[in-house]
Formats: sequence, structure tokens, C-alpha cells
Amino acid sequence: MPLISPWRGDFPAIAALQRQGQTYLDNAATTQKPQALIDALTHYYVNGAANVHRAQHLPGAHV
Repeated sequence: MPLISPWRGDFPAIAALQRQGQTYLDNAATTQKPQALIDALTHYYVNGAANVHRAQHLPGAHV
């Protein structure tokens, strides 16, 4: 009996496994990341990664 969760769609890695007919069993070593987190990290690394403590430039001021 599959477990239906309203949050399952937020995790692209789990959705990929489900399309292949596999089941993901979580463990303490890692966890899957929701799409919102992946998008936020991608935005940060594309638009604003800078050293906040030594920066004397505009991107550093925004961090």
C-alpha cells in the first residue's frame, strides 16, 4: 500500500525514484532536499555568493 503525501511532489529525487517504480527509505546519513531549497541555493550561488567578512564590493554588502 503506497503512502500518499501532499509533500512528496516537493522532492524531485523521490519523484524520480517513484517514476522508476522504486521506493526511497530514508536514513540518518542524508536527507532529500525539497525543490524550494534547491531553488533558493541555486539563486544564492548564481546571484550573490560573496565573502561577507572581507568584501568591499556590492555583492559582499548584500550577503
